[in-house]
Amino acid sequence: MSNQAWRRTTTAAPTTHSHASSSPATPTPDPGLVLAGCPRRDGTALVVSLRSYEGHRFVAIGVWSSGGYPIRGKHTSVRLSELDDVAAALAEAIAIRDGGAL
Repeated sequence: MSNQAWRRTTTAAPTTHSHASSSPATPTPDPGLVLAGCPRRDGTALVVSLRSYEGHRFVAIGVWSSGGYPIRGKHTSVRLSELDDVAAALAEAIAIRDGGAL
């Protein structure tokens, strides 16, 4: 498979603005209803939020930069129907952290 297969072609004129610029005309992405934000030593934050897409709600968990942008490849989503199982697994992880054995 050649590298050309995945590239999007466009006839639009090139712009001088980058996606990483802090231009006021470029709004930062909406994280949804933030349920938890856990700052990290590297300046990023682990963000847990309630979001929706095409009428379907889900929990988004991901790492966001200090500039307010999600970091690509560092996100996952959890369907609301999966929350009970995920919460039980996290509670078990907390119990193990607090002295339980694996």
